[in-house]
Amino acid sequence: MRIITLLSFLVAMVAPAPAQLAAPNDAGVAMGHYHLVVKDLEAQKKFWSTMGGKPIQNGQLQLIQFPGVFVMLRQGDPKGGTEGSTVNHFGFNVKDAKASRAKWEAAGLKSFPAAGPNNST
Repeated sequence: MRIITLLSFLVAMVAPAPAQLAAPNDAGVAMGHYHLVVKDLEAQKKFWSTMGGKPIQNGQLQLIQFPGVFVMLRQGDPKGGTEGSTVNHFGFNVKDAKASRAKWEAAGLKSFPAAGPNNST
């Protein structure tokens, strides 16, 4: 029995870890998930779905799946803003800003054009 346990442990140590979502970028940074405490769970699921995420329920966990990353939602009372936190905001690159904005507004989301060289309206 001990040999089977030891062999199982050794196989697990050398097998690839399928839970890894994305390889680190050139700076050595990778992110697999982000936790958000939200007041309105359904509104947040709608928002993240409209942004292209896929809602997934895993037991008690409410997840929104994007390629290479999960946004984890937990209903609660957020106590503070993002100013001064480790992550100040999320950013998305989209192929067509005008089409994306139209899709978001059709879903009832408010959008505000951003200024800058990489933001087209």
